[in-house]
Amino acid sequence: MTAYTIKILIVGIPGIICFLLSQKLYGKRDRSTTDIILLVFLFAVLSYGIVGIIEAFINYHNQIGFTSDTFDIFLGKKQDVSLKVLIKGILAGITLAYILSYFVRYNITNRFGQLIGATKRYGDEDVWHYFHNAPDSQKDGGWVTVRDLKEGLVYQCYISTWSDSNEERELILSDVTVYSNESGDYLYSADHIYLSRNKDDIMIEVSPIKAENSDDSN
Repeated sequence: MTAYTIKILIVGIPGIICFLLSQKLYGKRDRSTTDIILLVFLFAVLSYGIVGIIEAFINYHNQIGFTSDTFDIFLGKKQDVSLKVLIKGILAGITLAYILSYFVRYNITNRFGQLIGATKRYGDEDVWHYFHNAPDSQKDGGWVTVRDLKEGLVYQCYISTWSDSNEERELILSDVTVYSNESGDYLYSADHIYLSRNKDDIMIEVSPIKAENSDDSN
């Protein structure tokens, strides 16, 4: 490995950390090797860009001038990447991962696009992600009915944890009351239940609270 290659790898560390942490926070996605490399590069540039802008404003406030050691490195005015700059880049990368996770969790990009009429799409996630990421206020406070079509059971519960999209849907249910799907008879209760089923073997329902309230008012 040449010194230039090593320098590129060092420079890319904040991007790598940001990518891995963001995958941990909002779930893995199927991406090509090219997409991963581009994302790591983009995250690294954004991380160092955040550091450079903060440094420049601090120096400007201290009447040193609108300058930044980080920008000097990328502009070729300085050759070596100092440990101080690398640590700042890593901290910025970690912060960026949490910001990106927030944007994904609340789908800020598409919500803004919908607000200005630029798109009608919710986002790139499938319906599984869309449902679980929806606010609990839209799901009877989080209280749902999960039908286990394979075993013929019904769970009245809260969904505490859910898996990424794949063939098997994994759920951790809390405050569970179990009924027979056929007869509706009560069977038992449990604090928590782990459920793993094929995506065609479960159904999740939310009670029509608004409809019930409107009926009561009439």
